[in-house]
Amino acid sequence: MFSNRIVASSGIALLLTALAGCGGSGSSDAPATPGAPSATDQTTVGQITGFGSIYVNGIEFDTVGASYEVDDAIASDDDALAVGMVVKVEGSVNADGLTGTAFSVSYDDDIEGVVDQLTERTTRT
Repeated sequence: MFSNRIVASSGIALLLTALAGCGGSGSSDAPATPGAPSATDQTTVGQITGFGSIYVNGIEFDTVGASYEVDDAIASDDDALAVGMVVKVEGSVNADGLTGTAFSVSYDDDIEGVVDQLTERTTRT
């Protein structure tokens, strides 16, 4: 009976040791799959639909490290922007087409300039 316990205990210890050796390291050092698509650089122009990053045209752009220009002035982050503004995002879009990284975000008023000859028009009926 004593020898059965030793054999059983040894077997369990050996099994646990073998299982511990099979565990994944969680490292991402594995080489990329050949032919797998990567991020593509592109410029996206569209309306901001959300924040947390910046959402434009259905793409969530990570803005960490991005530069900002709002109405010809440098901005420090996306606090100078609002939902509904039409922006230009220069960056990259991942192969999934849903996420990417913004390198720069710029916003400029749609209409700028001097208004000449502003007169009121009346409509005759």
